[in-house]
Amino acid sequence: MEIILHAASKEPLFRQISRQIAEKIKNVELQPNEMLPPERKLAGRLGVNRSTIAAAYQELVTSGFVTKLQGSGTRVVGVPNQRQLTYSVNWEQFWNKKSDNPLMNIRKNLFTEASRPDTINLALGELSGDLLEVTRLLQDVHKLEEWSTIGYIGPMQDMKYRVNLASHLQRRHSITATPDQILLTAGAQQALYLLVNCLLRSGDAIAIESPSFAHAQNLYISAGLRVFSIPVDEEGLIPEHVEHLYTRHKIKMVIVNPTLQNPTGTVLSVERRHQLYDICAARRILIVEDDPYSLLYPPSLGQAPLSLKALYPNSELVLYIGTVSKILSPALRSGWLIAAPQVIERLSYHRREIDNGSSSILQGFTQMLLEEDVLESRLDCLQEVLNKRQSLMLKLLELHLSPYVVWQKPVGGFYVWCTFRQPIDLSDFQHQCAVAGVLIMPGNVMHPGKKCFRLAFSRVSEEQLEEGIALIKRVFERMIGRSSLFEGRN
Repeated sequence: MEIILHAASKEPLFRQISRQIAEKIKNVELQPNEMLPPERKLAGRLGVNRSTIAAAYQELVTSGFVTKLQGSGTRVVGVPNQRQLTYSVNWEQFWNKKSDNPLMNIRKNLFTEASRPDTINLALGELSGDLLEVTRLLQDVHKLEEWSTIGYIGPMQDMKYRVNLASHLQRRHSITATPDQILLTAGAQQALYLLVNCLLRSGDAIAIESPSFAHAQNLYISAGLRVFSIPVDEEGLIPEHVEHLYTRHKIKMVIVNPTLQNPTGTVLSVERRHQLYDICAARRILIVEDDPYSLLYPPSLGQAPLSLKALYPNSELVLYIGTVSKILSPALRSGWLIAAPQVIERLSYHRREIDNGSSSILQGFTQMLLEEDVLESRLDCLQEVLNKRQSLMLKLLELHLSPYVVWQKPVGGFYVWCTFRQPIDLSDFQHQCAVAGVLIMPGNVMHPGKKCFRLAFSRVSEEQLEEGIALIKRVFERMIGRSSLFEGRN
């Protein structure tokens, strides 16, 4: 069976092989029931990898020209009926490479592992079922005026909701905003998407905290942005680094989560908030303030520091993103963006193009919660439970994992950020934890090059917390048993 390959051709080698074999079957040079050469033998004859032959044979199987049975080789079927032909597509030639990156693959694997029964999920930052507001929402669904308008609501159409939201922002966040400065979004992530894709161009430079929210980084990469890191310490991001990044890379935007930062749980000090604003204002750098957790600021510490938007209410440089998804239910993809009216107007058109507007039912739920002050009555209970779980996790870390990791006590939020005392294969550690039945969020998706991991205490019960930390301890003990990784530690 003669096959001629052209290395300079744009057609992949496996497709050249499958095409020529298919032609021979059509021309009856290869008869039905005739065996094709074994993959290894044909690969040697053509001077290609065996995987190339395997791919060619698989394409012929998919197209119906041959059949392949385990242990019996590959047998010619004949020319399939034209209507029965299955045409395979080389999807690689269509795939946008910017949308495929290691961070996305890690996220995909986490969700796959999280679907396994009995897995203790310390990776994902969301509330456990007993803390969600779903039951209350379902009980009160009959109160929704929006049921009379089941359909889409444009992001600038629901004036009543935006007026109520403005009242909530003033009452709870000391932020003064008029309805024409508020854009309704399907959560904070969509607000970030709109800002990144409408205000920036591919190749522009931005600065983010390091470590920072993992899933947002996929968004920046997909948009073709150059992303630079601002270190975070116990007082939050270090403003001086913004100045250095502007000098070297001309960054156009800083994205910051100043209160109960994800994943460290730190709070940017008031002094640093002013420093950050002064540096950005002098260079006309936009500040995107992502604020999903500030309502969870511990009451025992007094009032949370004012947001940058509240500190500088008349500055158009500060773009503020808020949401109730983190404190009510992840199913409530309800968020908002505060910016200058002319920016909101432009972004609203793009928002409408993305999803044709918001769900009237979800917006109605959120409006009902804000109007009835469910938020206020709920926060005390929620903060009490989260504080109890955080205290337990810190106690368990000290009891079981202190020989292996160090951590900084978070001010609040959902997470504890852990750093290995000694170098470790993070990928192997994550895999071993998953095999043991506990999920962690690997730090390399939030802090490239650092050997860290994030633990979420918001999603699990106290019993699951104890079991999960015990499982992680066993993973460390097994890894130590097969290496000298932590030799010298007591």
